[in-house]
Order: sequence, then structure tokens, then C-alpha cells
Amino acid sequence: MKDKSYYFSYLYSVASHTKQRIFATLYGYPAFFDKSFMEDRVATGVTSIPLSDGLTYHLNEKGYTSSIFITHDKSYNNMDGFLLKNEYSLKSIYSKKDYPEDKIVSYWGVQDDYLFEYALNIFKGQQQPFFGTIITMNNHPDYIVPEEFMNISKEPSERTVFFADHSIRLFMEEASKQDWYENTVFVFLGDHGKIVGKQPYMIPLSLNHIPLIIYSPLLEDMPKIFNQAATQIDVFPTVM
Repeated sequence: MKDKSYYFSYLYSVASHTKQRIFATLYGYPAFFDKSFMEDRVATGVTSIPLSDGLTYHLNEKGYTSSIFITHDKSYNNMDGFLLKNEYSLKSIYSKKDYPEDKIVSYWGVQDDYLFEYALNIFKGQQQPFFGTIITMNNHPDYIVPEEFMNISKEPSERTVFFADHSIRLFMEEASKQDWYENTVFVFLGDHGKIVGKQPYMIPLSLNHIPLIIYSPLLEDMPKIFNQAATQIDVFPTVM
């Protein structure tokens, strides 16, 4: 996909936890390492959930239908409390309670292939235009993959990367059959990276260095590589 898309070589995550990274990506605000604006707790230094002028607000204003798909419990880190206050409806937040029990493989919920399949079925029935956010989890330990992927590598983390890529491929193949495909922008980025090798810095670059790929049949100058440094807060203005 990189060879058919806009690829951003030097994108970095903004903080140490998923809740901060989602906030930065969808709403374009920098994160504070000791605070989470998703949580309405005195302990975090934030006593009320802020109204955040982000992607969902602006796209909803333009007539989009917004939805978000989470593999596990929607109340994790008070995510649903924050999202409900920031342009999402209760029916547009999909989580573990919405998936069949036989599809839940761990504490983190369902695997990537099923999550993409579920989201795609929702998209098929949504009014256009729509804005969907899918938060996958297969690259998070415990690294659970279907049996047919066990022989890919002896390293569990390598098996799960292969399976995650496989799931994205299946999603894109099925999406390409939909009538909205030719008018859609697909954005793929990581939550965070992984510490690899010896790191000379207090904050390991490999832990925060993440991919960002933007693909759309609407873009005529693909492929294109962007080498300027950026972070997750740049996703919102870039997409807009």
C-alpha cells in the first residue's frame, strides 16, 4: 500500500498511552504526559471533560455520520464518556458488547479481521458521507493470531504483524467493491511503535516512530513520500 499512497516517513506519537494518542489524532491537541483529557478525574489534574473541536465536529458539521469501533470495553479510560461529549452518539460507539462472544479472543476483545469485517458491514448501511475510526488491537500483547498464521514466524510479534497486514488487505479488497470506495480517503497510522535495539535517548525513538499512510482513489499524484517531521496532532489538519 505504501507504493500506492502518500507515505509520511517521520511521524511520531505524542505520548505514552493510547488515550492521549487518540485524543491527539482525532482532535489535534498536544498531549500532556501526566494528564488525560479523556478522563474526568481529579487525580489526572483534569476535573471536567473538555469540548474538543476536532475531526468529528467539523465533519459532522458538513453532514457526515461519525462512528468509532473499539475492540474491547468502550468505557476503558472513560473513552465513551469523552466521545459522547464530543460529537459521538451512544449508537455510534461500537465495542466488545456489540460483538459475538465466540469472536472475543482475549481481554482486549476481537481480532483485527473481525473488527474490520464488522465495521465494513456498518459502513454499508450508513448514510453517506461517513467518517469511521477503527482502533485495532492485534499488535498489542498477547499477540493472538488464528492457527493458520502460527507458522509465519517463531516470534509472536512477527506473526501478529503479518496477520494485521492480512486483515487490512482483506478490508481494502472488500471496501473496493463498495459504491463509496472511489470517493473515500483511507488513513492508516500507528498508535505507537516498539522499542527495538539499544536506544541512546531517554525517550526511545522506535517506541514513538509510527507509520502514516493516506490512500484514496481521488489522489492523482500518488505515490508520494513526505519527509518532514510530524506528530499525531498533524493528522487532523492534514485530513481536513
